[in-house]
This record gives sequence, structure tokens and C-alpha cells, in this order.
Amino acid sequence: MSHARKRRLFSISIFILVLLLSVYLFLHSAIFKADRVYASGMVKVSQAEILALAGINSGQNIFAVDAALVSKAVQTHPMIKRADMVRHLPHDLEIKIVERQVWALVPYQNIMLFLDDEGVCIDRVAGVSIQDYPLITMDLLPERVNLGQAVYPAAVQQIKMIWDSMGEERKNISEFHYRTSSDEILMYTQAGTEIRFGKMERLDEKLTYIKAVFTMEKDMKKEGHEALEYVDISFDGEPVMKTKV
Repeated sequence: MSHARKRRLFSISIFILVLLLSVYLFLHSAIFKADRVYASGMVKVSQAEILALAGINSGQNIFAVDAALVSKAVQTHPMIKRADMVRHLPHDLEIKIVERQVWALVPYQNIMLFLDDEGVCIDRVAGVSIQDYPLITMDLLPERVNLGQAVYPAAVQQIKMIWDSMGEERKNISEFHYRTSSDEILMYTQAGTEIRFGKMERLDEKLTYIKAVFTMEKDMKKEGHEALEYVDISFDGEPVMKTKV
């Protein structure tokens, strides 16, 4: 390599180094200090709670704040499902919040657990109406359930998948029951029929059978016949059903 080329490469290297250093110093200068830190998207959680968890100091350089750590810290709040920090140049930091929403109720001792669609407990309330939410009962619950604790999240998500797939027909369901020992789901209709759903395989086929049960219940009621006791669709093959004696 010629002497001139070496000098040219050295000059380019120095230029790049100086440029990177200049950019670094510019981004970490007082120009980008955090004059305003705020949260958005909350309904139930206060600004003060979010900012306390975020732990961002006023005047801190916005590029020196670790967005991932801020998000992780804020998401420790039991009501927060997701938190994302966004930089608004030159002086603002926004923490965008997605709160957890009640999706189902689970009877627990003398109260109701409010679970979101991931099975996370976000509240514990006595004397609440179950009219607007799916009711889920379980064979076995932990001795203590704290706010922010997940309660059989896989089961809750499976039940939500069934619920969402049923559309308007879900108004005919009064309760879901999760057998914790066998990881199976039972459903109870408003007419009192037990539907032994089983595991999550063959979902479309099982939904067709469930809709047929609702139709059968209506027909039996019109004809004055005894209601169904149970319908077993947990296995591959034709459903097994029994009427009440």
C-alpha cells in the first residue's frame, strides 16, 4: 500500500471518529434534556403511579433513558398490560400505556377475581354482577391470589378462544369450568346442559355440535320433553348425550 493511500485512510478514519464523537456529544448535550415526562392512555391508573414506576428524573437526557427498562418497570403494575416509551424531540418523553381490561370473573372464596384475557388478576371484588362477563369456575385455585398474578393463563386464553369463536351463540352459555387436574373444559348452558368440551382439538367441529345442542334444547322445551343432562363432545366421533330422568 502506498504512503499516500495510507495517509488517506488515516484521514478518513480520523474524520469518522470525530464525526461519531460529535454526534454522541450532540445527542447527550443539554439540548435534549427531559423537560416533560408524561404518560398517556390510562383510565384507571394515575400519572403519578406511572411516573413513580418509570423513575425518570427531570432534566435527564432523553437518549440516556433506557426505554426497555422503563417499559419493564411500568409493566410491574398489575393494571398495566403494555408500556412503551417514546421520545419526542427535543425535550419530551411519553410513556404510552395499555391498561388491562376485565374479561372474565372467577369465584374465589367469598369474592370474585377479575381476570383479563391473559388470566392476570386485576381486581378482587365482593358482590359484583356477572352479567357482562364470562364466568369461569376452577377445580383448584391457589391459596392466595395477588393482584398482577396470572391464574391458569393458558386455560383462560383457551376459553377466550372458544368464547370469541361462538359469536352471538355465547349468550346461551352460563358458565365455563376448568378441570385443573386433566386440563379439560366443561361448559354449562343457560338451560342447564353440561357440555363436556374436553381439550382444544377439533375446535370447529365442536362448535358445530355446541350450536346443535342449543337448537336441541329449544326444540325439547317446545315439545315439553325433559332437558338434556349432558353432551360429551370431548372425543373424536359422534357426541354422546343423556337426557335428565
